Amino acid sequence: MTSSKIAFVISCLLLPTTFAAAQPFSIPINTGYNYAGYGPYPPVTVPTSITNDDYWINIASYPVTGSAVKTAFVLESTPWPAPLLSSNWIGSRNSVLSDPTTNPSNPAYTIFRKCFCLAPNVIDPRITFDARVDDNLQVWLNTQVQVLLPPQLGSIHSGGDQLLHSSPSNPVWFHVGLNCIYALVEDTFNGATAFNLAGTIQGAGSAPQVAFGVTQTFACQCNTAAHSETPPELNGHVDNDDSEVVAALVQIAEERRLSRTRLVPISQHH
Repeated sequence: MTSSKIAFVISCLLLPTTFAAAQPFSIPINTGYNYAGYGPYPPVTVPTSITNDDYWINIASYPVTGSAVKTAFVLESTPWPAPLLSSNWIGSRNSVLSDPTTNPSNPAYTIFRKCFCLAPNVIDPRITFDARVDDNLQVWLNTQVQVLLPPQLGSIHSGGDQLLHSSPSNPVWFHVGLNCIYALVEDTFNGATAFNLAGTIQGAGSAPQVAFGVTQTFACQCNTAAHSETPPELNGHVDNDDSEVVAALVQIAEERRLSRTRLVPISQHH
């Protein structure tokens, strides 16, 4: 058994079984952060990355390249400012380069998802983060109406270095069991695209578990309802049927993409 697996097993054994005095916690939600090693993935210094971020998952994109659901790639940061503390720039492609078909008349986007599990004894959960993006970013928690970051232009395509800050989260947005953060990254120009986010889930009680991989597995079992344990046969796996939320976010992304194509003169369309 590897040291990271041993650490996960120990952390499961240490989960409280009674409602003792809640201790504060702060868990990173950074892009390019490896929870198995308790730190960021090693920086990528080559144009073509072979390093995956197994915790931020690409769940939808336009144009679709291969499987629509896959882990993100940790990217080199050469085109952009240095990544925020304990994080990396990530993207849907194994290169900082945009999809070759992307241009102002054919913008692209990717929706990323990062999920975590909250125990029943968690008190006053909240999320805060800073982010940079090339080109645009919007972030939600659990549904399309719970906005952690309104649509923002990162300005990096024009040489700027705009640091974006999350809006205050509301504790009622969270629930026991599976919670998901969704980030829409829009590539409205061409050349390069990625985003970099660093922040935390904070609160008191049992520290959240972060979901691993496209199948969203947890080291420990995750409650899926306030008073219902995950069936033992799931062995730590949670089926997250967020198809309605994802469909709503894709609709938002598609409407914005199509609205941008209409802003481009007809003569410039391909």
